Amino acid sequence: MRYDRKHIVAIDYQQFSPADNLEDAWSTIQTLVTYSYDAHQRLIEAKNAAGEAER
Repeated sequence: MRYDRKHIVAIDYQQFSPADNLEDAWSTIQTLVTYSYDAHQRLIEAKNAAGEAER
């Protein structure tokens, strides 16, 4: 999951490959969903991997 402050902005499908540190070990394969918020921090859109959005 990716966050911007306290809000979830995306959910990613990630793959683990051994590396020297955890940050390098995880790579994003695909973003499954993204979320957008307005200036008042209200959820205004959810978009799936196919680009289909709900507002």
